[in-house]
Amino acid sequence: MDKYREHGTYNIDIDSNTLIIDAKGPFNLELITHYHADLCNSVEWLAVNVGVWDQIIILHEESLFTPDAAQKLTEVNLWKKTKGLDRSAIVLINPIGSLLISKQLEKLYREAGVKIQMFDNMVAAKRWLAQPNEANM
Repeated sequence: MDKYREHGTYNIDIDSNTLIIDAKGPFNLELITHYHADLCNSVEWLAVNVGVWDQIIILHEESLFTPDAAQKLTEVNLWKKTKGLDRSAIVLINPIGSLLISKQLEKLYREAGVKIQMFDNMVAAKRWLAQPNEANM
């Protein structure tokens, strides 16, 4: 049994070759552990049916990670990378502490070797992902 109650919420969806995660933090280890378990079917489907895929993560308000949640998210990102994750577009909606959130996420995704870009709207995020991969380097 987990020591603490989960903090944060998320929804997982797939649109073509893109994993879409809509989440609101802050996030703790218990939530990220549950999130990882919930991702398995979607990520496996993308790995088998798409091969190389992207993701859009929509974060609302104060979406920071506790230190142990951040470490677990790095592990999850490394796992997703082995399953074909190439690029991650992060959309920050009404961010509280957006500079801190951006810096934390850039570190977590770069440690996993996943290209990342921050946006303030879905249109720009989708436009970036629609570009050929070489243009995103």
